[in-house]
Amino acid sequence: MSKATCWRAIVDALKAEKTKYVFGIPGDGISLYKDLAEVNDLQPDAAIALDLALCGDAAGVDFKTAPVRLDGGPAITVMDQDVPLTGLIAHSKIRKLLVDTAKENKIKHQLEVFSSGLTTDATAVSVSRSGVPTGGLALPSRYAHSPVELVSIRDLNDLINLLTKALLRLKSKSDVSKG
Repeated sequence: MSKATCWRAIVDALKAEKTKYVFGIPGDGISLYKDLAEVNDLQPDAAIALDLALCGDAAGVDFKTAPVRLDGGPAITVMDQDVPLTGLIAHSKIRKLLVDTAKENKIKHQLEVFSSGLTTDATAVSVSRSGVPTGGLALPSRYAHSPVELVSIRDLNDLINLLTKALLRLKSKSDVSKG
């Protein structure tokens, strides 16, 4: 997710007044060690990672590999996989919070299972300390990391709306705690 997009989402999420800490580290999956240091310092109760989702409706991309569509709404992470047995399986309470919030607010969304040999920084967060309940929200994108990267403004606005409303739904740490 671009820095500008990420900062807009963060600013709007902070308005929810439930966000205690927000941090962003550019590096697109190569900053895992930096993420671990930040998480160990902050000791969050839970985390929602923001990232891009590869669209399968782009030229040269197989929809079976990347079953996310542009203009289909933000992608709620179910799983991403780097190599066998590594990656993120989104915490059930975080995923449920995001899905239920989207449904109750009629926010268009899609589920993302990404098993193409890549993972996100959410993986590092989820395995830090003794484990941090972690989920993810991704902005569908065509041609990521190119001069002509393409995203939908509707998807972006829906992602920000979903993140903000999900944070407002949190009543206590037990809403997203381990277990």
